[in-house]
Amino acid sequence: MNIDAPSEHDKPQTTQASEKGKKGQERRKYQRRVARWDASLMTQCKKALKGRTRDVSERGASIATSENISPNTMVVIQISSYYEGTCRDFRIIGQVKHSAMNKDGFVLGIFFKDACEDTFDFLRKFSERLI
Repeated sequence: MNIDAPSEHDKPQTTQASEKGKKGQERRKYQRRVARWDASLMTQCKKALKGRTRDVSERGASIATSENISPNTMVVIQISSYYEGTCRDFRIIGQVKHSAMNKDGFVLGIFFKDACEDTFDFLRKFSERLI
């Protein structure tokens, strides 16, 4: 046994939560902004859900729903945004990336795969607080 070599106890200890936090920060490519907008989701097998956004970015949203949708499920999302007295309706193709249960139901993390350029432009400006 070499007493000069660092032991297992001398190595910096990281917790799973801190690693997850670091990974989460690195994964995020787009700024998010709190937004409480009505949302409707429809799966390919015609399962319809009502929900409400918690936050949005140029390429995704967290949406609270009463039912779960499995990760990797493709959905059509209708979002009605209300900003500065104007209602804007968006139709977006998305993919559920993750789902978490909470006391009120579920929160779905959805990646926006396709929408018109005006939609992505508005969401980028909104989430980056340019408007």
